Amino acid sequence: MEKRPPLPGQLPSDPAALADTVALPSSPSMDDTADEGGALSRRIGGRGGAYASVTGESGQHEVVADAPVLERPKDAPRYEVGPLLGQGGMGEVILHKDHLIGRHVAKKTLLPQAASERALARFVREARVQGQLEHPSVVPVYDFGVGADGKPFFTMKRVRGETLARIVEGVADKDQDYAARFSRHKLLAAFRQVCLAVEYAHTRGVVHRDLKPSNIMLGDFGEVYVLDWGLAKLRTDDATEGDAPLRDVSDGPAFSDRTGPNDMVGTPAYMAPEQFGRGRNAFDTRQDVFALGAILFEILTLTRYRPGASFATLLPNLVRESDRDMPTPPSSVAPDISPELDLACTRALAASPGARFESAGQLADIVERYLEGDRDQVARKAMAAKLLDKARALVAGGNEDGLVHVEAMKSAIKALALTPDDVETQRLLLSLVVDGSGKLPKEAEAEFEGSELDVDAHGLRLGILGLGSWFFTVILAVFLGVRDWSVILAMCGLNGIVIGYASLLLRWRTRATKHMLTFAGLLALLLAMSSCWLGPFVLVPVATCGISLLFGIRCTREQRPWVVLVWALGALAPFAIELLHVFPPAYTFQGGEIILHPRALELPEGLTLAALAYTAVSFMVLPMLFIGKLRDKQHEGDRKLFVQAWHLRQLFPAADARSAKP
Repeated sequence: MEKRPPLPGQLPSDPAALADTVALPSSPSMDDTADEGGALSRRIGGRGGAYASVTGESGQHEVVADAPVLERPKDAPRYEVGPLLGQGGMGEVILHKDHLIGRHVAKKTLLPQAASERALARFVREARVQGQLEHPSVVPVYDFGVGADGKPFFTMKRVRGETLARIVEGVADKDQDYAARFSRHKLLAAFRQVCLAVEYAHTRGVVHRDLKPSNIMLGDFGEVYVLDWGLAKLRTDDATEGDAPLRDVSDGPAFSDRTGPNDMVGTPAYMAPEQFGRGRNAFDTRQDVFALGAILFEILTLTRYRPGASFATLLPNLVRESDRDMPTPPSSVAPDISPELDLACTRALAASPGARFESAGQLADIVERYLEGDRDQVARKAMAAKLLDKARALVAGGNEDGLVHVEAMKSAIKALALTPDDVETQRLLLSLVVDGSGKLPKEAEAEFEGSELDVDAHGLRLGILGLGSWFFTVILAVFLGVRDWSVILAMCGLNGIVIGYASLLLRWRTRATKHMLTFAGLLALLLAMSSCWLGPFVLVPVATCGISLLFGIRCTREQRPWVVLVWALGALAPFAIELLHVFPPAYTFQGGEIILHPRALELPEGLTLAALAYTAVSFMVLPMLFIGKLRDKQHEGDRKLFVQAWHLRQLFPAADARSAKP
């Protein structure tokens, strides 16, 4: 094949023709990998296998990092030295002015004291890896070679911004400036860009191996950069498993010699568990997925997944991780985390590589769906099912203390929030809210008792008014004519005692059985004494029935038998008095007729008929008015409950058994 001359600015393809530059050896495309790398190629291909470019390219070629000898360029210096930007044990980064282009660049040089062959190879390797990863979130490399001072260098874009580590620290410290500029939503959007950059690197056959918040920078204008590719692993590297003890080189110089098979590389707080054991140097993109999970954990909780700064302090956490079936979910630290992010982070942090996401792109997809508001329905349904099962178990377990019903409602409401259209959840919640059976908690029982006392107070006020109206019978008795004032005065005195006791009950707000029975006994005695007016057969039965109905409505189930007994004794008392002949007889039987003998009143014909009509009507109307008032009060509460239940059924028509057609 005929060789073509390189284009201006293009590196020649013939290594022998290189004088002042570094040859870029060709590399096989991902489609041309050997069979043993096929599975890996499919895995690092992300979504659907080999990387497909929207520009129509057949595939992306792999990154290579051969390290030929660098020679000093022969042309005049083009860079003007500026201030120092940063320095490590093996190299330094200095701001330079590129006079050829007219821009400022960050120039990284290898320090003379670190200029060994292996250090040089590591330095060139980093420049090549970073330079060939052409992605918006990877700082582009502009040039590299040997400067006039004999130091190897490469130049790259000068980036401005703050590291994710500093941002998370500021937000965690409640710094108002950081909190205002970096919301969780914004950090998740930046994290998604990091995931896509890492997936791109994986498609090029590169594993970063040192992903952490301090290696992620957020620029001033929305830029997101993944920094420090010095520890990257390439598919073309040997993946030899070592058996020697671990040698932690992560705390060493940034540009240390190329790691051997037994070196532990990376930052322990973000390294996957397999990076600490046998085969830790093996090529696997899911090591980066684990680190991304740890970074996501930090964004969501503002705390580290593995607290500690050194390998020694992290070792206990690593042992606990290996003993757990599932990693610690971020929701255990920050309960407000959404279910899909909680599950995604937990899966990315799985101890077993096979349990993690196969690519960083899958994690990016979940974050993207969350940011767009498209919740992960599978995760939501799974959590809703657990909450629904919990609610059913609580209901089936009984309601001994009353709080179980409340807990079941809480679980059902949470489940419905996750799956609003689930009919089973709607049906359970509807039954829990509408069904009023079951024992109330003590607090609710006290509140219900208070509402009952309010109704009792309303009835007592009406009763006091009714008892007060009895004093008007004295005026009626005067018109009829009084035979025995002692009976009239005794009844008035007893009526005053009953009114006074009712007033005390109104003040005490009590439904105690002793007070209810005392009040019932006083009223029964008052009605029994009224038989002295016209005997036990006239008006007394009507009055007794009316007032006993009022008591029957308001007394409790436990009190009702005793109240019935008291009123029965009160109704029988006049007959017992007649049989004992304590007083003159109130009636006699003559020729099959009953003749009444009133003790206290005269009975002129006209006035007596009028008085009988008045008392008959009043004893019918007053109890009806009183009972009606109480019924209205009760109806008001019942109607509120019915309206609430009806509205709930309209919210969940599919779950309402009443709306189902046969």
